[in-house]
Amino acid sequence: MEDIFMAEQTLQSRTPNGMLSLAAIVSIEQFSRMNGLTGQKMQKIFRALVPESLYNDARNLVEYCCFRFLSRDNADLHPSLKEPAFQRLIFITMVAWENPYLEELVNASEKASFQVHFYHHLFAKPPIQ
Repeated sequence: MEDIFMAEQTLQSRTPNGMLSLAAIVSIEQFSRMNGLTGQKMQKIFRALVPESLYNDARNLVEYCCFRFLSRDNADLHPSLKEPAFQRLIFITMVAWENPYLEELVNASEKASFQVHFYHHLFAKPPIQ
């Protein structure tokens, strides 16, 4: 993912709520470039526009970068949505919104591991006859 979408990381990945996930970094940097800005510049603009409580949640920055690009076109269906590369970026953005921080990815994998273990524990025994 990093090789395909990100030439250079300019934004600060350390936030008050944790380190940004790779998906969040890729999404923010790519949409920033598509808006003619660097990720760092977009981050500064966002910080100046919103209250601190909104700024500190990385989901809001991911949404802002995407929305700022999509809102530039007044068409009912944005022309970029037809392009496979843009569709991948939208998918990465959805992943970034769901897991904007590295810690959440760790917690998600721990939860998945626990769920698999729990499932095997429940259903590993032969059915009662």
